[in-house]
Amino acid sequence: MATLWHQQGGGWVGPARRAAAGWLLRAGIAAWLGVLGLLAVGGTAAPGPPRQPYEFKAALLQKLAQFVEWPASAQGAPGQPFVIGILGRDPFEGWLEKVLGSKTVNGRPIEFRRYTRVEEALKGHCHLLFIAASEKPRLDSELERLRTAPILTVGDTEAFGEKGVMVNLFNSGANVRFEIDAARISEAGLAVSSKLLAVAAKVRGHPKPGG
Repeated sequence: MATLWHQQGGGWVGPARRAAAGWLLRAGIAAWLGVLGLLAVGGTAAPGPPRQPYEFKAALLQKLAQFVEWPASAQGAPGQPFVIGILGRDPFEGWLEKVLGSKTVNGRPIEFRRYTRVEEALKGHCHLLFIAASEKPRLDSELERLRTAPILTVGDTEAFGEKGVMVNLFNSGANVRFEIDAARISEAGLAVSSKLLAVAAKVRGHPKPGG
């Protein structure tokens, strides 16, 4: 079973001191979005219609990517796109293109690809792979194939984080929070910023030093 770690003060604490880090578990989206400066929500939201769930999650994919570093061998030549892939039944219903069509990740334009098989993502120079709920029956075998590939896996399905999806979004009341599998991220040769780890609701595995 993976060890669950939480950040407190200047270090990381395990299950024995989990209660002392309860403030992090209780933190809602307003707190960590405020830290990262990602999006305004709730009472501080800018005037306009409320965001749809997958409109918001589309924006989160790009913001999360800003706090992850890929090895040089996976980045490609300057100017090549940052590829966001969807594996399985796409739940975004066009929001990816609407929200991120003109955005960049570390100066690279974003390209969207839909995959029906994990092998397509492995061969397609994918950087961030959103694994849809439709892949639940095949998740274990797909994650095994992806284990050492420099691809950030993201999901929003219950238990996906426990299975090894690197970043799993989940609802907490009216908020969206996320859990991180730091060990899986390191195993894939990626580096995650300590700033992102600090605002995650849960961190599994030992976080990689630095960031």
